[in-house]
Amino acid sequence: WMLRQDEKVFPLIHHIYAMQDDDLSSEAEAAAFLLSTKSKDSDLAKYVMDAWMVLLIENDIKYDFNNNQIEETIINRLSNLPYSFLYPLTLNEYMEIHKELNNYFDIDSMYSFIDKVKGDLQNIQTNIKNSLNQQFCRVRFGGQYNSITGNKGLWFRISSVGFNWENVIYEFIKNKIEIDIESIYIIRDHESDNGEFSKEPEYIYKARDESVYYDMPINEYLAIEHKSSPVISVTNIGIRSVKAFIYSELQHGETLYHIEKFLMEQSDIQPYRNILQKFIIKERNSMCINGSDYFLK
Repeated sequence: WMLRQDEKVFPLIHHIYAMQDDDLSSEAEAAAFLLSTKSKDSDLAKYVMDAWMVLLIENDIKYDFNNNQIEETIINRLSNLPYSFLYPLTLNEYMEIHKELNNYFDIDSMYSFIDKVKGDLQNIQTNIKNSLNQQFCRVRFGGQYNSITGNKGLWFRISSVGFNWENVIYEFIKNKIEIDIESIYIIRDHESDNGEFSKEPEYIYKARDESVYYDMPINEYLAIEHKSSPVISVTNIGIRSVKAFIYSELQHGETLYHIEKFLMEQSDIQPYRNILQKFIIKERNSMCINGSDYFLK
C-alpha cells in the first residue's frame, strides 16, 4: 500500500518511486499517481507529466509539424507505451494537462521547452520525488521489500521528515484486523533516503520508552498509547528562523515544494540547498537507532 498522511490507503502490486530517469518515466508514474489520487502538489505533477510527454515525442517530430500534428504524435506515443503506470490517467486527461499548461504549441516553442526541461532535469526529478516521499508512507505485509511466505510482519517505511505518522499508522493497523499480523516494523525508507544501491545502514524508529519498532509484537504495539505520544519526537531538532518555519510546515503536512513556492512568492527566499537531507540526518540521529548498532546487541 501507499499510505497517505490523511489516512487514505492506495493498494498496488509494487511501491512507486521516482528513480531519476533521464526520460522522466518513473517521475511521470509518480506524477500520475499524485494526480489520480488527488494528492497535493498537483501543479508540480502536471508539469512533470508535460515534461515527460515532450521528451517522449522529441524524436518523432518533423520540422514542419503544426500543433495538431504535435498533439496527434503525443496521443500516438501515449497509446503505444512500452510500459504502464500503476495509476494511469486517461488519454483525455493527459491531453487536457498539455493544453492547460500550454508550455508549447509549435516546433519552435516545443524545442525551447525541451531545452528548458533538460536544463532543469535534476530539479524536476528531485521535486516530484520529495513530494511523493513526504506525502506517503510505503507499507508492505510479509517482508520489507518482498513478501516472504509465512512472514506475518507489517512493515512501514517512512520517507518523510517532520510529519508524525503515529495515529495514521495506528488507524491503518486497526482497519487491517482481517490480516493475521504478528509483528510491526517502522523504519526509514532506505531506498528513498539513499538510493537503490547505497550501502548506508538502515534506521529504525524508537518509541518514547526507547523500545524499537522492529519485530515488535502486535499486542505490545497496540498497548502503546496512541494519542499525543509521538512515534517521532520533533522537540530536539534544534532549528530556527526560516529553517524552523520549513520544518514546522512539514510537521503540519505540507510538502517542501509548496513551502518553497510560498517563500519565493512572499519573500523571494531561495530554496535551501540540501535542506531535506539535513532534516533526514537529524531525524535519524534523534528519532531512530542505527540498524547496525541494533542488530549487534
